[in-house]
Amino acid sequence: MELSIRNKECLENDSIITIARVYKALRKYNITTCRIASEDNTKLFQMISSRPDSINIRNFYFSFFRSPYESEEVEGYQEEYYEYNWSYDNEGCMGFALAFLLNSASFSIDNENWGRPFVKFFRDEEGVNARNICTEEHVGIHIPQLQGEEEIELLECGIEIADKKIVLPWTDKGYGIVVKTTGRTLRETEKIAEIIEEEFGHL
Repeated sequence: MELSIRNKECLENDSIITIARVYKALRKYNITTCRIASEDNTKLFQMISSRPDSINIRNFYFSFFRSPYESEEVEGYQEEYYEYNWSYDNEGCMGFALAFLLNSASFSIDNENWGRPFVKFFRDEEGVNARNICTEEHVGIHIPQLQGEEEIELLECGIEIADKKIVLPWTDKGYGIVVKTTGRTLRETEKIAEIIEEEFGHL
């Protein structure tokens, strides 16, 4: 997981409670670490230290957040990371970019703009999405998929391939189907989805 604390200058009680709940939900999946950039790590520590109850949450802080980003896993994607300009709202967004590249999830501290399971940002001029965890409900959306614990049941329909049609959900009848692909990561799956839409989106 990659922490995003953009535009955060202090931690409210509600944010701390949300972080603790997310952490508790993640532990059920044996996830106990969140990567954080060195600069943000310092900023977050200062925000926590300025609170009157900081001593109560300091141990939790040191057990959950890890800095820096540099690790063998991250190093493997450095070339691709530096090949593009990653931005959110015209500013850099390392956390979202690494979540996208590593097929991981970003962890956004309670924020009304990021209270969604996916956050759209830009790789150069191309819009891409990062899995986003802002509440404990988001943990249940993303982590089982990332760990491969939940798989959609596929039904055999007996229709010849030549007779099959894909009707997109935004059409008049509102039909849609689930397509199982060979995508191993979110990026590969999104690329396959683009090809399917280009091939069958006019039906």
